[in-house]
Amino acid sequence: MGALSFLGLKWKPKQNMLYRDATWNFKHGPVMGEAQGHYKIMNSSRKESKVYVIINGTRHPGTFKVVKDSCTIGIGKWFTITKLYKTTVKNVKFTKRNMGRKVNHMYGKSVIHSYEFTAEVLDANKLSPEVVSPRINTKNNSEQIYNKVIKTQIIRRRGTAIVDTPKGILIASHHKTWLLPGGGANRGESREKAAIRELREETGLRTISCRYLFEYDEPDDGRRIRNLHKVFLIEAEGKPRPNHHDVHHLAFWKPDCNIKLSPTTTRIVNHYITEFKK
Repeated sequence: MGALSFLGLKWKPKQNMLYRDATWNFKHGPVMGEAQGHYKIMNSSRKESKVYVIINGTRHPGTFKVVKDSCTIGIGKWFTITKLYKTTVKNVKFTKRNMGRKVNHMYGKSVIHSYEFTAEVLDANKLSPEVVSPRINTKNNSEQIYNKVIKTQIIRRRGTAIVDTPKGILIASHHKTWLLPGGGANRGESREKAAIRELREETGLRTISCRYLFEYDEPDDGRRIRNLHKVFLIEAEGKPRPNHHDVHHLAFWKPDCNIKLSPTTTRIVNHYITEFKK
């Protein structure tokens, strides 16, 4: 395999392995993130990998990952992926070249095991563009962060509850962001039932009555998760208490208060006040 790798002949990447630029030091471990695309080489002082994507004859720094018969290709370095595509494995020619070399220095000799991985797209017309999330710049937990970049957008059916009381509209704090109670519907669950369930889980309130108001779809602005809301006016009983799991604070919002709602919550509340509140 070494001779074939050196010549850059056709090579088959491992399933579910992320191939991207990386540097790995034997003594100190990852130097620039986790060196994906490497087998562990003992007794080596350093490992490097360079990854390129070729589309229509143009060579770009990039990334690729094979899952079953599908290949996800990203153009860009590290966690800044500017373009993202999917295609079949049959539409990509993969090569691996061993660019390793010995280096002389004042303390003796060391070996740099350097590899060049290339994914060449055979037919660019068969590429399917994918959604790219906003730029993420961090070196912690690189595989998890990279997956946040390359995964396609998740469309979530959300049941959203408006509990309007004399004190104001009930809102919940999620990681310092103020939202209306609610959450994603489970498989086979209606968004009305999701709104009632999430209200109970987040605040402890029991629903007495529930009335459907309107739908609100968040704009497709490239975020990884996009919510499609069905909004319900709920009358509930009990004393609201945060569950201290994903909700740490509850409050009551009125137009004259200084609590800053999330942009989506602001639009939903404004539409409710304008169209439905008497």
